[in-house]
Amino acid sequence: MQTALKIEMLKAKGSTYLKTALVLPCIFLVFTLMTILSSTNPTGMADGVSIIQSNIFNLWGLILLPICIVVIISSDFQQESRALGRQRALANNWSLKWIYLAKTLKFWLLVLLSQLVLVVIVLISNLLTTKIVGNFPLLFCTSLVIWIGSLPLIVINMYLLSYLNAIMVSILNLFISIGSTFLGITLAPWFWIDPWVYALRTTTLLRSNPNGTILTTGNTLVHDTSFIYLILLSVTFWVIINYLYSIIIDRKVA
Repeated sequence: MQTALKIEMLKAKGSTYLKTALVLPCIFLVFTLMTILSSTNPTGMADGVSIIQSNIFNLWGLILLPICIVVIISSDFQQESRALGRQRALANNWSLKWIYLAKTLKFWLLVLLSQLVLVVIVLISNLLTTKIVGNFPLLFCTSLVIWIGSLPLIVINMYLLSYLNAIMVSILNLFISIGSTFLGITLAPWFWIDPWVYALRTTTLLRSNPNGTILTTGNTLVHDTSFIYLILLSVTFWVIINYLYSIIIDRKVA
């Protein structure tokens, strides 16, 4: 497993998907500049919360995080296909199970990189619009929870991209993500069955409502962290499923 992960990380150097992980969150810098030019709010705040911060996290969780995951995985699969990676692995009798798990972990680390870049972008955006950087520990911890909750999406999209092209999978992700939010699954007690809403559910810790409004300081969602245990439970379930699927892949080849 360690060797397979080292090989996968070496493949990532200078790759398209590494650049995607770094560049995609930077789109919000353009969004921030457009907000500054069009905003009529001199403080950039609403009820003590940065408007730009709330908008960035909502847009990231709703649209860009799923797209980021799809692009990263799709780019890696295309690179692997051009290099005949699967054929080479079979010819050298390498375990496809460990390669599959190493890829899963690589994708997860790339999403972490995107989340860290996003935090930096939010801090800069806050400084530009509100003159303060915001609560860094809270932003960092919120991003970590979003990152942890992204693992099921990675596993699901790895499977989908084995059969469908990136455009179709992207459209499917956006349809489920936006549809889940429209149906109110994000704030429902059973939200944990739908990994597409984990990111938006987590941003309530920043007093950001998925509908674009700001939650009051007295709202129970702002102070309730118990949902994190449900996310961890769900992620654990997906880890088990992912591991079992990797074993099936190995046995099919054998």
